[in-house]
Amino acid sequence: MKKLIFFLFYVYLLASNDIAKDCYKQNSVCLQLAKQLLENSNKEENLLKAREYLQIACNKNNAQACHNLSLTYFNAMMVFKDPVLAKKYAKKACKLGKLNSCYNIANIYKYALANTKQNFQKASKYYDYSCKKGFYASCYELATMWQFDMQNSDFQQIISYHKLACTNNYAASCYHLAYFYYFKKYNLNDLSLAFKYFLKACKLNHNIACAMSASIYERQKNLQKAKEFYKKACKLRVFTSCNNYDRLKAKK
Repeated sequence: MKKLIFFLFYVYLLASNDIAKDCYKQNSVCLQLAKQLLENSNKEENLLKAREYLQIACNKNNAQACHNLSLTYFNAMMVFKDPVLAKKYAKKACKLGKLNSCYNIANIYKYALANTKQNFQKASKYYDYSCKKGFYASCYELATMWQFDMQNSDFQQIISYHKLACTNNYAASCYHLAYFYYFKKYNLNDLSLAFKYFLKACKLNHNIACAMSASIYERQKNLQKAKEFYKKACKLRVFTSCNNYDRLKAKK
């Protein structure tokens, strides 16, 4: 029995070495090996080996490998954090077309992460690039940065980027547009558009948008719809909506 176990272990080692050699030939092998190791990243040696495989693929300009490598240096739960290297590999991944990394770099500049000084102009650059390439979380972040963090922002730009994100089903941007129209922000005043955007945001599971939709339906005396949307808002943990649902349900 001991001989069998030793033999199987020996075969496993040979196979592992062969697979590791394949990493130098194919980036996908490096990525798969790293993924398997990172699933057990609580072990220090696994993390270091995963980084080694990702580094091989990243050196060959594989964007996903550079992105994943960046995350291993940035992730607070992992040992040997290095914010400088996290930023370096995220920038490389971004240049190679990995939009998640462009978004991460923008966040670094916006929120002053990874030992980086806050710089809204640089954040705008990366958000704008990834937004226009189809990473719609960046459109939202850019719009909200102009809303809350930058003085003398062009409100037309704010609306434009929220509309782009909302059109592509980014719920938070739909909610912001609804809020603008409902509360008459940026010279906007159209309750029908507000309702339209609240409904879309709710459909995309934005909890406050569901509560607002329910409230509008109730004011329109459409109690069946009001109950439906209060119920959804309640399930999405807007607890005042649970009370409102019970109140309407109790009505005869």
